[in-house]
Amino acid sequence: MDFAFGNYVEGTSVIHKMNPTLKILLFFIIFIIILFIKHIYTYLIILFLVSTAGMFLKLPVKKLFYSIRYFIWLLLFTVFFNFFMVPGKVIFTFYSLNGTYEGLLTGTYYGLRIIVIMFFAGIFAMVTSPEELENAIVVLLKPFSLFKFPVGETSFMFSLTLRFVPIISEETRRIITAQKLRGAKFEGNLTERIKSLSTVLIPLIYSLFKRADEIANVMESRFVNPHEIVVETKKIKKVDFVYFFTGNLLIFVLFLADRFIGR
Repeated sequence: MDFAFGNYVEGTSVIHKMNPTLKILLFFIIFIIILFIKHIYTYLIILFLVSTAGMFLKLPVKKLFYSIRYFIWLLLFTVFFNFFMVPGKVIFTFYSLNGTYEGLLTGTYYGLRIIVIMFFAGIFAMVTSPEELENAIVVLLKPFSLFKFPVGETSFMFSLTLRFVPIISEETRRIITAQKLRGAKFEGNLTERIKSLSTVLIPLIYSLFKRADEIANVMESRFVNPHEIVVETKKIKKVDFVYFFTGNLLIFVLFLADRFIGR
């Protein structure tokens, strides 16, 4: 399976062992700070550092980069939209549309932002198991239980959703292989590709609904009440706070460097 997003990779690194609640808070803070980065080279530095750290932790970083190709349409749309819509020095003209140098820089900037965010999301999924994510969601949503919010049910739903990501990837690959053996062609012009994709989407949707129905039947046969699901939470250790504040310090230093160099 060449799709890396949503796949947990077992490991013994400090990030793997970190308390899931602080881990999800750390990644959330990183996402927020990433949105305030102003320069392209800062994104490149972050991408390089995270890639190096990922390889040091023995994570499939190459597969993660390779998986970004599935979202290439989003990146191309972002670059071309800004290229033709942002005013500035014209370097290319297509009918009545003017491509500008400033638009190219802006499109590259937002494209790199998307890649960095996707990369961090992939790393987070690799170092956080569905059980840990469920645990973290329970802790973070626990205050809402005072308002009779179904914390256990919500965390269980998120856990199942995350588990379905690699299943969808594997099922899609299997269906495409089966359709190719039956003579389906996924190459050619846009119209032909859309017609070929319809032969994949319908079986995929049917398969996912079937799996969801099987899970519901298993839960019902075991008398599982989704409204009474209780998830045991992990205690936060002192070393978890050390990892948490170290991670925040590193990303904050990059943020300050981005602001200082831009002056």
